[in-house]
Amino acid sequence: MENSTVVNAAIFSPVQMEVIRQTNADQETNYKQKDEEKVCDGLDLRSTYTLPEEIWKIIFEMLELPDMISCNRACSTWRNYLLRERTLFLFQEVLQLLRNRLQPWDVLPCRQVCKTWRNVVDNAPFLIKWPTRFRRPQFIERFMGEMRLHTDNPFPHRCITLHHRMLPEERGGELIEDDDFFENRFENSKRIFWEKVKELLEKFGKHVWVIYLFPDQLYRDEDDENFVLLLSYEECVRNCLIRLPNLTYLTLNCECTFFVEDMNISNRIINFLALNSLPRLHQLERVDCSMSVPDALVDCILEDCCVTEVVKGLDLETGFHDAIYSFPNLEELEAHLYVEDLERLSIPIRPLRKVYLTIYSRMAGAEEIDFERVFTILNQFPMTLSHVEIKGNPVLRMRYPVNSFRINLPKLEYLKLGEYDGPLDPIIALSNLTNLVILNCNVNSSPMVGSLVEFEGFESRIMESNIWTLLPLLEYFSYKVTNANGHFKKNCFSNRQF
Repeated sequence: MENSTVVNAAIFSPVQMEVIRQTNADQETNYKQKDEEKVCDGLDLRSTYTLPEEIWKIIFEMLELPDMISCNRACSTWRNYLLRERTLFLFQEVLQLLRNRLQPWDVLPCRQVCKTWRNVVDNAPFLIKWPTRFRRPQFIERFMGEMRLHTDNPFPHRCITLHHRMLPEERGGELIEDDDFFENRFENSKRIFWEKVKELLEKFGKHVWVIYLFPDQLYRDEDDENFVLLLSYEECVRNCLIRLPNLTYLTLNCECTFFVEDMNISNRIINFLALNSLPRLHQLERVDCSMSVPDALVDCILEDCCVTEVVKGLDLETGFHDAIYSFPNLEELEAHLYVEDLERLSIPIRPLRKVYLTIYSRMAGAEEIDFERVFTILNQFPMTLSHVEIKGNPVLRMRYPVNSFRINLPKLEYLKLGEYDGPLDPIIALSNLTNLVILNCNVNSSPMVGSLVEFEGFESRIMESNIWTLLPLLEYFSYKVTNANGHFKKNCFSNRQF
């Protein structure tokens, strides 16, 4: 215990230690109050404490750490039983209280104190994930050498980044695109890097929960016009995923140029993964794919890797993916959708909390997306949706004259409308709205004739508008309209100052 006290003093500042002491004092008061409340209406709820202390200790020893923490908070009797074990879970309670005050360099030394502290740091869901980055084959070689006798989790927060990079000194100065010597060194470095990655994940992949993956393609030039593909994106991704059985969060970003016309990349990906299937990842809860990831590869990941009941978040920056509608427990969704398919999101009703949608129409030559149609569907999520960002492509339009349609999302706090043409009346029923952003780049907005919201003519004195009365919790309001040349035609911005 003396060693632990010294480490605590070294890690936490005097202010943080004072917070810890005050927390302990408040907890002790709460325990006494709870004990007094346990006798009510002649019924003594403390009768369970007549069991011998030895029995309770046997029960507590069978509990997981989070359950022990809950029991410790239940009453002073149980707290006394667990007093000897308190040092095991006190750190997790304190860390949660101080999480907003700590930086990575504050938390990482805690992993060196003991195994219990290391497990708390690695597994705490409330901590920001700071990945262990691997960018060069030399980094992986050194890491593997240092961990040659290590068998447990070596990654803080169980989070890694795999992104091949060459340092400026390795390039011999600035990158010159015509430098064949550099290109050969770079390709060779990539080849070695991804071979080392397989060794790394073969040994420690089961400990990785979060990965930021930047796959590469490797080529060998036969002559000026012909090349041979040595390693494809899909093979690179598969080589990693088959070694990550406990992955919960996948972020995928392909940075290199695609040779779509020459390689027919979609067919190549489908054919390769038909013969070399991706693994089923039973813990995978979230998938983020940048716009550079081929649609065929995204589809294969959603269909082959994901368990439909487990996935809670999707961030897909491009493409239309039918697999989206097969996940019944989605809480966050960023995607491109057709307005004609939007209804499928509500069958069954999903616990959607945040949506970032770009809405298109299947109708050839369609000039607008019906605003009322979109939000009539989103109104089916009144108890969960708190953050909505919608962009129309083409314009998202609310028909004039102003009608009685209102957005019925009582828990909505953030609303952003892109390419929107229409009045602000549909939002005035949003009693909990705190942030409103309207951003139009290619829309010639119509006058808001008959609108209940005072906006036209109030752009330069928006604080005098009645929008603040209609939306009593509104704190931030931004309204921007630009023309085709990018020049602002209207620019209204305000934070509530009263």
